[in-house]
Amino acid sequence: MATRLTFADLFCGIGGFHQALKPHADLVFACDKDKDCREMYNKNFDNIPHGDIVEAKELVLPHDILTAGFPCQPFSKSGSQLGFLDKIRGTLFEDIMDIVRQHHPSVVILENVRNFETHDDGRTYGIVKGALISAGYQVKECILSPHHFGIAQNRERIFIVALHKNKVPDYFNFKFPDIISTGQ
Repeated sequence: MATRLTFADLFCGIGGFHQALKPHADLVFACDKDKDCREMYNKNFDNIPHGDIVEAKELVLPHDILTAGFPCQPFSKSGSQLGFLDKIRGTLFEDIMDIVRQHHPSVVILENVRNFETHDDGRTYGIVKGALISAGYQVKECILSPHHFGIAQNRERIFIVALHKNKVPDYFNFKFPDIISTGQ
């Protein structure tokens, strides 16, 4: 029998990544600063996430997959658009990279608003991609929305998938799922 994978769920919200991964991997760490999200995550998965990642990142156990739907307000068209200059939420990517550099997970999956890709004329995404490449990852991104898969909701998000070149065989063959529908 194959060994199950493990995952760390950063900025976990109410557990979207957990729901997707639970058939394939076991949770070793979750965190979210929002108290209501932590309570709902606990109701959904019988696990109470840690609070602020800045205070809890030393508690992250080794894992195969790291997921992070990190705060979008600094990058959203409806937010401040301060990006990494937002000293409260814009710097949290560095905490993600601290964990990546410590544990070297095989897979990193990041999610943010569509505007993240073009924020600051693409420089923000370039910094993120460069940091992941420097850490030994092949990086691919795709804009996906539930309506692309027949669900009546338009919520476009960038998904960034980074595969560790020394841990994922044929990492260069990774493809995002085919879009089924572009209508609503």
